[in-house]
Amino acid sequence: MKYADIKSRVESLRRELAEIAEHNRRYFSRKNHSAEERAQHRQLQDRVRQIRGELYFFLRAGKSCIMARRRSLSSEAIHQSLNIECPHCHAVLGPADCQRIDGEHLRCPKCQKEFVPKGPEKPIRTG
Repeated sequence: MKYADIKSRVESLRRELAEIAEHNRRYFSRKNHSAEERAQHRQLQDRVRQIRGELYFFLRAGKSCIMARRRSLSSEAIHQSLNIECPHCHAVLGPADCQRIDGEHLRCPKCQKEFVPKGPEKPIRTG
């Protein structure tokens, strides 16, 4: 289902719940209900349970639909952004390979030279 379809269906279910809530207020404001009124009330209670189940389903479906609509980072883009290239020997170093000297300088484990890493030259592209 599309997000717009889910949204409109959820709104109609909420309106129906509001109507049932109004019916319940009228029902409980009186005493001595007829058998027909009690049967109708039980049917509405069952319908409330059905609506709650359907809303729960749409809540889950809506989350997955929303998550699918968001642009996410690919794992490749994340790995590329974490890797650093040594300016001296041009070795590609992962986060575990780097030896941090202080808050700014790193030491390359291959050539043992210190350097300040640069940020990514291109912005990370999303999915």
